Amino acid sequence: MGATTETQTKKTFVMRTVAVRNEDVALESATGDGAAGDATAGGLSRSILTEAPAASTSLSSRLAPSSAQASASPIMVRPEARPPGLLGRLQTLGAVVFLGLMGSSLYLVIASALYIVIGFGVLGHRICPSILLGVWVGQGLISVKVLHQDPEGIKRSWLFREMANFFDVTLVMEQKLDTSKKYLFAQHPHGILPLAPVLSAYFISDVVPGGGKIFCLIHSGIFYMPIVRFFMGEWGALPANKESVAEAKQQGQHCSIVVGGVAEIFLQNGETEQLQLRKGFIREALRNGYDLVPMFHFGATRMYNFIGPASFWRSLSNRLPFPFFLIGGWGKGMTLLPKPVRIVIAVGSPIGLAALYGVPEGQSVPDPDPAKVDLIYEEWKKHLAGLYYRQRPEWETRELEIWDCPKS
Repeated sequence: MGATTETQTKKTFVMRTVAVRNEDVALESATGDGAAGDATAGGLSRSILTEAPAASTSLSSRLAPSSAQASASPIMVRPEARPPGLLGRLQTLGAVVFLGLMGSSLYLVIASALYIVIGFGVLGHRICPSILLGVWVGQGLISVKVLHQDPEGIKRSWLFREMANFFDVTLVMEQKLDTSKKYLFAQHPHGILPLAPVLSAYFISDVVPGGGKIFCLIHSGIFYMPIVRFFMGEWGALPANKESVAEAKQQGQHCSIVVGGVAEIFLQNGETEQLQLRKGFIREALRNGYDLVPMFHFGATRMYNFIGPASFWRSLSNRLPFPFFLIGGWGKGMTLLPKPVRIVIAVGSPIGLAALYGVPEGQSVPDPDPAKVDLIYEEWKKHLAGLYYRQRPEWETRELEIWDCPKS
């Protein structure tokens, strides 16, 4: 791992911008909801951030944690070891089965729907399709908990613990956060299946100790999926929209969002680590008086590979209203079980948006000035790149590329 502060690392970056055709990448709404939309007339641009000679423009000193705030070395947290004996092995097996179910959840939903239709209409079955239909209807009548999360309970959960152990997850925090402030955690990257943000829930009590909660904004279509929606509700997930950000702040809690959303999936490749950024999350943080904290999930784009060309799934994303990405990838041994890659969750130092915008600390900005948002966005990219190059593990050798949506 690299050192924590900019002055310790002396990392600097060069940014190159390349025009990209509209059809090359599907766009999403500014809030990060999963439904991909039409490309804007302005197109996209790609920023390639690589380590550069010392003469290049360095990261903004305003964004580097002060010596009083920054830790002498990153704070590292590992999941607890599994219990010895048969119980521990059974818990590990249960976590592996659950991960496989997560990867195949949409397949199972589609298969069960087809069986209900074919069973009744073609095969003449009655009992099994009726039971399955009853389960569907019954679970649909049960409301999902919202604004609910038990970080200490998640930390004690054998399921979350063993999922974290499956990926050998390590949490790396560049500094302790001031829990008297409220934060919007911007998570990167999405990955074909966004398991890394789920795994990060295991460490909520480490990131914001003292009973703090972090509600995660996710693709709204997941809340229509049978059974899966209950797990997401228990995890503390909310639909990715402006209202959810405001509700989290009204509850006096933190929130997080996977900024790139579904559109970022199609940038995944083995040569570079590619992100898609928009400015909507910055506007929502300003409107609700949040400071921004970057989170990078190293290894998240190595869990799955696409089944076939990514362009096919990108085209499909514009036509389907549900989280199609749950059927887009293959993992370990061409199965739906994710590859047991190592995951490093890096949490960077916060950006005080009020100071950058020029308002008193904690004050919300109902109608952010687009010009100031643009300046904060440019600082954010440098801040995120700094976190990436400071904390990337030895096994992560890819350079970082950021795709911009200028009219987001």
